[in-house]
Parts: sequence; structure tokens; C-alpha cells
Amino acid sequence: MQVAQAEGLLRSGRAFLFDTVRQVWNGLQAQAAPSLEQRALLRLTATQAAMHAAQAIDLMYHAAGTSSIWAHNPLQRHFRDVHVVTQHAILSTPIY
Repeated sequence: MQVAQAEGLLRSGRAFLFDTVRQVWNGLQAQAAPSLEQRALLRLTATQAAMHAAQAIDLMYHAAGTSSIWAHNPLQRHFRDVHVVTQHAILSTPIY
């Protein structure tokens, strides 16, 4: 169940981000500057994608148990990296 939840989180965050980027990109190709709403939506979708990625990694981290903390397990690095990203000023919770 946790793997399916993680997959859903990743795919939904990615789809939201890619859809928004596609809309803004299409506007840029038509020589239209992004509106204030589009700019805000880009920030929201990037933040949402980062938060969904962190939630997905958390699910896998907890599912793996103690093995997830060992240096040879790539999951421990992914866990640290994704949580660093969620603390970045551009992608952190206050963006909401």
C-alpha cells in the first residue's frame, strides 16, 4: 500500500507541475508574458511537487525500517536530499 501511495504522490505532483509549465510555455511561445496568476501557480506547483516527493520518500523510508538508515542504502541519501529541498526558500511550506 505504501508503494502505491508513494507512486500516486509522485505522479500527481509531477503531472500538476508539468501541466502548469506547459501552459506557461505555450503562452511564452505566443509572446505572452506570464500573468501574476501563472507565476503564482508555478511557485505553487513546484512547492507541491517537492512536498509530494518528500511524502513519497517518507513512506518508503518508514516501509524499509532500520535498513533505510545505513550508508549503503540509497534511500538514506534520498531522504536527506528531499528534506533539504523542502527547506529551500523557493520551495518551503511558507510558499503556500
